[in-house]
Amino acid sequence: MGEWSDFFEDFPEHNPANYVGDRFAPQEAKRLREQEALYHEQQRRLNSEIFGLIRDSFLKSEHKKKLATMVSVERCVQCGEMKMYLYQLDNYFFRCECDKCGIHGKGKTKEAALTAALTFAESQKQKLNAIMVSVEYCVQCGEMKMNVYQFHENYFSCECDECGIYGEGETKESALDLAESRIGEGFDWREKDESDI
Repeated sequence: MGEWSDFFEDFPEHNPANYVGDRFAPQEAKRLREQEALYHEQQRRLNSEIFGLIRDSFLKSEHKKKLATMVSVERCVQCGEMKMYLYQLDNYFFRCECDKCGIHGKGKTKEAALTAALTFAESQKQKLNAIMVSVEYCVQCGEMKMNVYQFHENYFSCECDECGIYGEGETKESALDLAESRIGEGFDWREKDESDI
């Protein structure tokens, strides 16, 4: 017995992809699929371009803020190197980040920021216990860097290594849908509060 593709070649009227609504129209259905694919590709490119502009603007402003507000250099809570830079962004907000291992944290005090960095490092270790299900195109930046993890039967998480957008849910699809609903809202898994982890 042949494959389904062979069957559909011999009997195209049985292929649901050849229908537009309830009407058998293989050429029109093909044209609509091609238009939809083109639309999604254009949307992916536009999202990527828009996100790039937002990211570049944000990085320029963040760089200026950091230069003006560095308070001290501390020993990193994870790697032990003297590369944990601490910034005071206003009277009640601190941020730290290690140039060596990349962990970071934020909080209302210097100690809270360092504790958040340690909590972040521990949450990254927990991901090692998760199973990576797939890598998808990111719903925000369009890069193939959206990692999807399954922690247990009914809990999935996705996060983009490029732009940081993330989502979680009972299924892979619901996690990706939540990430998509957060487009442009500044969600970044690398910036989660210690209470979010």
